[in-house]
Amino acid sequence: MRIPSCLALALLLCGCQAPPPRSGLVAPDGEGRVSVESVPPAPGSDELLPTVRLRLQHSSVPGSLVLMDGARSLCDTDIRWTDAAHLYLRVPEERLPGLHVRDGDTWGAVSIRLDVHQDQVLFRRESPDGSLSLLVIAQCESGHWNLYLRHRGDPDYKAAMAEGWGDPELFGGFMEEQPALALEWMGPRQACIEVALNAYGMTLKPEVAGVKVDWIFRRDFRRATLREGTLGALKPRPGSTPDLHKYLQK
Repeated sequence: MRIPSCLALALLLCGCQAPPPRSGLVAPDGEGRVSVESVPPAPGSDELLPTVRLRLQHSSVPGSLVLMDGARSLCDTDIRWTDAAHLYLRVPEERLPGLHVRDGDTWGAVSIRLDVHQDQVLFRRESPDGSLSLLVIAQCESGHWNLYLRHRGDPDYKAAMAEGWGDPELFGGFMEEQPALALEWMGPRQACIEVALNAYGMTLKPEVAGVKVDWIFRRDFRRATLREGTLGALKPRPGSTPDLHKYLQK
C-alpha cells in the first residue's frame, strides 16, 4: 500500500506517533506489524523537524527490528504484506543511508523483500567522454526538482543536497508545475535543459565546475498536456533525443 503523503506530513508536523492504518501495516494473520514512529531531532542536530522510523514486530520474536530511520517522510515509500510471512518494502534510493535491512533478511517468521527504486531520478545524461553526468532529481515531499552535476563513480544522492544552494553541484530547478522536458549534452562541457513555461525570476546557475548549461523555456507549453500530479510526465522515451540545437541558435 502506498503510504499517503498527508500521513507523513501530519506525522512530521505534530511530532507525535501516528497510529498505523489497519490495512497494509498489519500482517494478514495479525501476528506481524510495522509501526510508524516519529523521532524528535537529536540535541545539536541540524534537523529541525522529527524524522520517521519504521519498526517491525512479530509474535515469533521478542523485541523489534528497525527497518528504516532518519526519513523526512514516507513519500514514495511502499509498505505492504504480500502474505503473513513476507513483508515488502519499496523505498527511494535517497533513503539508503537510513535502511537497516537488506533484501532477503528475515526477522523471526518474516522474510523481508527490499526494493530500492530511482523513480525520483527523472533524467540521467552522461557526458560525451563519460566522465560526468547530469541528473534531474525530484523531491516528492515538495514536488520540486533540481539539476545536479555528478562525476563518474559519484552516488546520485549526496549529503550536500540537503543544503540547497550550499550544494556546489546544484544548477537549480523548479516546481512540478514547470516540468523538465528534455536534457542533452551539446558538447564535452556544454549542455542544454528544456523547461516548461517561463523563468519567473528564478535563480539558476549557468555553470558548475566548468560545465555550462543553457536553460531553455518552452513558453508554448500547455498545462493540459501534463498528467496531473505527475512530475516529469513529458520525459522523453528511452533512446529519444530532442532537437535542442535550434534553441541554441536563437
